[in-house]
Amino acid sequence: PFRDVPAGAYYAQPVLWAYHTGVVNGCGADTFCPTQAISRQDLTVILYRYACLTGIADAAQSENVLSGFADAGAVSDYARAALAWAVENGIVYGRNDHRIDPRGTATRAECAALLWRFASQYFSLNTALSCACCIPHSRNCGAAPERSLRGGFSAAKQLKNRKI
Repeated sequence: PFRDVPAGAYYAQPVLWAYHTGVVNGCGADTFCPTQAISRQDLTVILYRYACLTGIADAAQSENVLSGFADAGAVSDYARAALAWAVENGIVYGRNDHRIDPRGTATRAECAALLWRFASQYFSLNTALSCACCIPHSRNCGAAPERSLRGGFSAAKQLKNRKI
């Protein structure tokens, strides 16, 4: 469905899966914009749609939780429920200046923090951490699970408590 996603690209199958399951939309009628940076609200929308797909989240969300952010009015309509869900569930905290910065670019650190908070909220911590050994090309492949998990707990706790 996207003319800018070549069939042989390493991300072609994941993009198609995400599109057909409703986890992602394109950035236009027939474009996905695979090299474009992602905004904080778009990253949260993807995570929220996945949570809804798997039955973890409910599509009906109260948006009152966003009123505590100075820039709540900047949240796009399509992202309001997703950001409300993420704030309410401790996945997104906002930035230090009481802003959620919905249209700001999500950094790699913010992406990792969001994924960690999501995984630790909805999956067993041991399962979430040990799954790294099952992922192809993981740096932990072949490592003893005890070793790969041992250092992860304190770093994970620090990451969970950082504002994004």
